[in-house]
Amino acid sequence: MEGSITSSNSTTSIGLPVVVESIISTTCLFSSIFIYFFEQANVYCRALALQNVFVFYILFTIFILILTSTLTWGGIWEFIMFGYLILCLIIKLVMIASAIIFSKSEKFLGIPPISTFILNKASAI
Repeated sequence: MEGSITSSNSTTSIGLPVVVESIISTTCLFSSIFIYFFEQANVYCRALALQNVFVFYILFTIFILILTSTLTWGGIWEFIMFGYLILCLIIKLVMIASAIIFSKSEKFLGIPPISTFILNKASAI
C-alpha cells in the first residue's frame, strides 16, 4: 500500500540526505531503531525504519522456528534453512532497492496489513 508523504527538505533532521538515511534505515535493526527515535522531521525515513523493525521481527521469528527444527530433526530442514536465508537476502535487497527508488518522491511503499499503522506511528512525532 502506498502512502504519500510530503516533505520539502532534501536533508533530514539528523543531517543526512534522504537517500542515505533511507538506505541506512533499511540496512540494520540498530540503525532502524536509532533513526526511528531520533529523526524528527522526515516521516518517510521514520516509516521505513519502523517497517524494517517489523520485518526483522517477523523474519527472526521464522528463523528461530526453522533453526530449532533443523537442530531437532536435521535432514531436509538444512535445505529449508538455506532456502530461507536466500529468501531473507532477497527480501532485504528489495527493501533497500525500494527505499532508494522511492526516496526522491518520498512515497512510502508499506506492507499492506500494517502500512497504515506504520504511517500513523511514524507521523506521531
